[in-house]
Order: sequence, then C-alpha cells, then structure tokens
Amino acid sequence: MGWMINSNVKGFGLAEQIITLAVLAVLTAIAIPAFHRMMMGHELRAAQTDYIAALQHARNLAVNEQVRITFFAQAAMAYIAVVMIRGAKVG
Repeated sequence: MGWMINSNVKGFGLAEQIITLAVLAVLTAIAIPAFHRMMMGHELRAAQTDYIAALQHARNLAVNEQVRITFFAQAAMAYIAVVMIRGAKVG
C-alpha cells in the first residue's frame, strides 16, 4: 500500500508565509519611529500638565497660607520634583 496524495490540501505555502512575514517586517519598521514620536509627545504633555499643576498648587498655598513660596522644579528623566519652601509671613 502506497501513500495517497491529496490534491485538495488547503493552507498557505512557504512562499506565501515568507512574503507575509516580509510585509509585516516592513510595516513594523515604518511604524516604530512614528510610535516613538507619539510617545515622546505624550510624555512632554504629561510633564507640562504636572508642572502647571505644581505651579497652581504653590500659588494656592502661598495665597491661602499667606506665606512666601519659593518654587524649584528639577527635571530628571520622566518626572518633575517640586520643593516648596515656606518663608516668612507676608504683610
């Protein structure tokens, strides 16, 4: 008894799979820089929002407590450190 060959085999051949992987690799190579730029823009907007919130907090503290506030912002990596020093009473 010999092997029977089924001519109705369905599926993808090696050539189709290689072409699909090549197209996927090209699309990925195009998408990575765009995704990186999008992430950098998002981080910049998040840092800007944090900075504005810290400034508003320092202003509110100065007004409510009637003290002089010195605002220091230090950017390190992806965060902003804020130190508020209370001074002498104003007025």
